[in-house]
Amino acid sequence: MTVTDERSFHETGLVALDLANTWDPWLDDPERLPSVEALRGFCAEFGEDPGALDLAAVRAVRSRLRVVLALEPERRGGALGEWLAELPARPAVVEAGGVPSLGL
Repeated sequence: MTVTDERSFHETGLVALDLANTWDPWLDDPERLPSVEALRGFCAEFGEDPGALDLAAVRAVRSRLRVVLALEPERRGGALGEWLAELPARPAVVEAGGVPSLGL
């Protein structure tokens, strides 16, 4: 049985959650970013035009993001901070009222 997925990628208004949800283990085919065209559809709202090399990179970010989101809420900020420390830029995760946000 094939499940028809008619949801948009912009369901939550939070791009990180929308990206994480482009892998849906409850669907027969969990991959909601199966092609560069699908990635372009996801990125259209943001004015980006990704190419073939971007698809693998976005999927890698999504996988890591899903690991972070699966953690207990109190551990997510620290995990995001560790992930960001690996990047060449030095952003920081700042928590305000228990909600992590990105500070540059």
